[in-house]
Amino acid sequence: MSKDMVKIKVHGLKELDKALNKLDLDLRKKTAREAGRKAMEPVAKDIKETVPVDSGRLRDTVRVSATTAPSRLKKYSKKASMIASANVGIKSKDPAKTATHAIHLEYGTENMKPQPFIRKSFNEGKKKRTIMLFRKHLRISINKFAARQARRNIKK
Repeated sequence: MSKDMVKIKVHGLKELDKALNKLDLDLRKKTAREAGRKAMEPVAKDIKETVPVDSGRLRDTVRVSATTAPSRLKKYSKKASMIASANVGIKSKDPAKTATHAIHLEYGTENMKPQPFIRKSFNEGKKKRTIMLFRKHLRISINKFAARQARRNIKK
C-alpha cells in the first residue's frame, strides 16, 4: 500500500447503514460501488485539470473505480467494505492508452523536479467534499436499489 494513499473512515451513517442492510448482498455491493464512483468523480476531474500535459495521453488515462472484491479489500484494510479510487497512468494492452509516467511527475526523479497533481486534487479541503458526496450518492443509490429490491421481492 502506498504511503500516500488517503484513507477515510466515514462515521455517523447509522440510518443509511440500516437501510443498506435491508438490501440483498449483490444490491448492497452495487449501491456502495455506485456511491463510491460518484463521490470520486470530482477528484478525477480535478486530476484531469491539473495533470501536466505534453501529449495528453496521461490525462486520458484518468479513471474512477470502485470495488467490493474481497481480494482487493484485504490489501488495504481488514474493515473496508468498499474501495473507491481515481487512477492515473493505467497500463493497457493498447500502447496508445498507456501512460506510466504519472509517478515520475508526481514525485519527481533524479533529473526532474516533482510536479504534484494527484495529491493536490485530494487535499484536506476536498476530503470533506468527497465524504459529503459519498453520503449523498449513497442515499440516492439506496433508494434506487431499494426499489429494485421491492420488485424482486414481488416476483418471489
